Amino acid sequence: MPDPDLRAATRGLPDAPVPPRDQPLPPPPSAPDAAQAAPEDSAADLPGLPGTRITGMPGQPAAEPAPDPQPEDPPAPATALERNSSFSGTFDDGPLMAVVLNDPGLPTPLRRALAALELPVTIALNPMDPSAAEAADLYREAGKEVLILANGLPDGAQATDLDITFGAWFDSLPQAVGVLDLPRGGFSRNTNLTDQVLPLVARDGHGLVSFAGGLSRVDSAADREGVPHAQVFRVLDDEDQSPFTIRRYLDRAVFQASQIGEVIVFGDAANDATMEALEMWRSDGRADQVAVVPISAILLTR
Repeated sequence: MPDPDLRAATRGLPDAPVPPRDQPLPPPPSAPDAAQAAPEDSAADLPGLPGTRITGMPGQPAAEPAPDPQPEDPPAPATALERNSSFSGTFDDGPLMAVVLNDPGLPTPLRRALAALELPVTIALNPMDPSAAEAADLYREAGKEVLILANGLPDGAQATDLDITFGAWFDSLPQAVGVLDLPRGGFSRNTNLTDQVLPLVARDGHGLVSFAGGLSRVDSAADREGVPHAQVFRVLDDEDQSPFTIRRYLDRAVFQASQIGEVIVFGDAANDATMEALEMWRSDGRADQVAVVPISAILLTR
């Protein structure tokens, strides 16, 4: 017997059509296709981690591996000039003046005094001096740059002789920024010798300093070989000049720098008059009219 409560609850509802007994029942509604029920991306998201995809799920293409990063080109190795330069200023400091002093084999106390000099002078060392390597370390620790004085080249040297000689010099004085030719009788006065020497100087990127005048044609040859090159404007003490004369030479060099932007002077650190003149020149403030720089500051502009 039907439940009276059920009959009351359904009173007023339309009767559901009942198919005749001789007709089959309609099929149940099919479940929505899985691909239509959920977007592709949402099925691949980790719960609680928006945007995180699970690879390898059915119906999803496998993620392509990220390409390997391309290796960057290694930086070009620094040249000997760049590697050993102590120049930390800018090229906008005004006219540049480099003071190169020859150390012919000074005793250690004088070398220490030279290293402590307030001016950033550059020291030329004789590679034939057994103590040159020790002196180079002393000067470099004090912030002074070092040049190799091209002294003792064999007479009538052939290419093999020069290769051995320069290789030994550079090995014994790895701190050097470059080579300084001799004031008189240097290789730059000999075209054939210059053509053989320049590739050796260029091999590790050293600079070259020579002396102006005479028959020197090293400028064009150095440019051709890619060797940074500069010339000494004046030798300060080649004729036993007094401190006052040397000081006047320094003043003229300052004027020259103001005209062309740079100048190089050369003197002997063993000459008392030269060292006295430099101290007077510095104390009087004349050095303030130019930027006194190590030799690399001029060579690096080449």
